[in-house]
Amino acid sequence: MLFSTTAILAIGIVVSLLLAFLALERALRRNDKPRLFLSGFLIITALYFVATNVLQVGVSDWPLLFRWLKIPLALAMVPSFYLFARQLISSHPSPKHHLFLHAVPSLLVLLLNLPILWAPGTAGLKQASPVGWWINLINQHVVFAILFLQMVGYTLRLMLRYPRYTVMFEQWYSTVPRRHQLRFRWLITLFFGFYLLLDTYLVGLIIDLSRYQQYYTALLVAYVPLMGWLGMEIEMLPRPAKHNGEKPTALVDNAHEDNIVPETLNHDRQAALLSSEQKTALFARLNTYLEQHEPYCNPQLSLADLAQALETNSKYLSAVINEHCGCNFFSLINSRRVAKVQQLMNNEAYRGYSLLGLAQTAGFNSKSAFIAAFKRHTGLTPSAWAAQNAPHIAK
Repeated sequence: MLFSTTAILAIGIVVSLLLAFLALERALRRNDKPRLFLSGFLIITALYFVATNVLQVGVSDWPLLFRWLKIPLALAMVPSFYLFARQLISSHPSPKHHLFLHAVPSLLVLLLNLPILWAPGTAGLKQASPVGWWINLINQHVVFAILFLQMVGYTLRLMLRYPRYTVMFEQWYSTVPRRHQLRFRWLITLFFGFYLLLDTYLVGLIIDLSRYQQYYTALLVAYVPLMGWLGMEIEMLPRPAKHNGEKPTALVDNAHEDNIVPETLNHDRQAALLSSEQKTALFARLNTYLEQHEPYCNPQLSLADLAQALETNSKYLSAVINEHCGCNFFSLINSRRVAKVQQLMNNEAYRGYSLLGLAQTAGFNSKSAFIAAFKRHTGLTPSAWAAQNAPHIAK
């Protein structure tokens, strides 16, 4: 090949670190905190390539240090990528103590391999020596067991969570361009391929790595820019906000909805945290949910309740409503309720209902709020509109 294995790995290191920086910058600029896991995965990959390169070159006493780090780094790749992929299809961040549990396998092997650093040179790693015997025991048996348990554990975890993830995936990615669905599937496929290539024992059963080492290394390195690019281009779910014990604001009496201060005071700032595609997708999901489930018929509906149902952030949702509808949350909900009352007025099944009875069915919980909202959105009082369009309705 044109490049040596060392040069290929050096390219992989540079590319991985560059993509990690770009992912970190995007995570901070767009407030896409889950993309921090992508940055972490790329940094771990770069360090793995460094360890592999140093072990091949054999610089001074460095091989001992990187022999100690290499396997724990490989074990850390799966959890970091799993956490990133999970956040792509779930709006709930992982608790901090769960993040530590994902790091336990790599930390355990790191501690068990500590005798490598005490070995007097590479000669101390020979199997005949006590240190060599221990290192071979750990890396040939314990590591194999941890790898097996890790793969089984994450597979079972995905299987148990698959139904919920499927719902999240369909609800979110069905409202964004199809390319994001394809990118997600390609990202998962590429990672499985990348992780299988990391297992040199498995690859060695298929090809003679001593003859095709350069091609093998080039293929391994080529996966990195593809995964990094896909990971940065996939649309992220808007993140839910922590309510910090705040009591949701219910629609008790909305007679003066236009004068109500919205929950988000700076909508421009909140909207700027979302891309145009994210805002469009969230607005589409909002309309679909309102049409299919009619949550506004619940008189106690709040912005926080609606945001939770949409798996998003109440501030983002408020900002999107203001940007796309030109009104606040209360006005949007009351306009839907008014439309529902008009629909019920022309529904034979509700013949004989009073106007107040229809209003309560649509979600209004007071007569004054109903009359004020109806007049604001139609220009007529409920009785005047009914006289023109539904004379059979009882006053």
